[in-house]
Amino acid sequence: MNYFLLTIFLLNVPVLSQAKEVIRLYTYHNKAPFITDLKKEKGLSFDIANVLSKFSKTIEFKTEYIPRKRLDSINNKKVVLWSNPLWVKDPNQSKFLWTGELLKDSDIIIYNKNINFNFKTLLDLSNQKLVCVRGYYYPDLVSLFKNNHVERVDVNSENQVFKMVQAQRMGVSFGVMSLSTYSYLKDNKKLDSNEIRFTIGPMKAFYRRIFASKDMNATFQILNKLLKQKEVKKELNLFFKKYGLDTL
Repeated sequence: MNYFLLTIFLLNVPVLSQAKEVIRLYTYHNKAPFITDLKKEKGLSFDIANVLSKFSKTIEFKTEYIPRKRLDSINNKKVVLWSNPLWVKDPNQSKFLWTGELLKDSDIIIYNKNINFNFKTLLDLSNQKLVCVRGYYYPDLVSLFKNNHVERVDVNSENQVFKMVQAQRMGVSFGVMSLSTYSYLKDNKKLDSNEIRFTIGPMKAFYRRIFASKDMNATFQILNKLLKQKEVKKELNLFFKKYGLDTL
């Protein structure tokens, strides 16, 4: 009997040794094209995890959505998708480990078409209400909010930003969205853009990247190496094109 159990154990040792370590890729961007269906795990945030897992021999990457406030409370063992050093108070990139630039994007100002608005500088928004996504950080707008030039109105998603501006609810005629989100929703006919105008104007372009806490250095090195592989870039570019994004 003991010999039988030992044989079964030895036969399973290779299988056990080949099991991949599961690593969570956190994202607080519950919006298209990064997440198009959270329940069905659809969107670029899930696609990138699948591509990385396909080419990694040791790690199975799993994407997990987590609200920004909760994410900020996690100090260790985290890898985060689609962020930027300025958004997490790491302008010198000394607090976290950062990949290279993955995706160029920009925030845009959207406004109701019925508004007679000549937008040249951000100060033109003075004395206006600006609807934003709760927990999101907008570097170009910090001074406007801080000096009370503009009143920030927070909602839970960029879809809500669009709807509030479209309907001019609460006297709001202006909002902030990511260009990547606006373009995807418009191209896929998921919003009626006939009532909306937008301007990139003085809002600076930025690059989305992946960062990791320093206690995840070993994992980060594997991930960063994967992102530089031609085969990985080729597959990721297929998904970037699918969502109408600039390729790597």
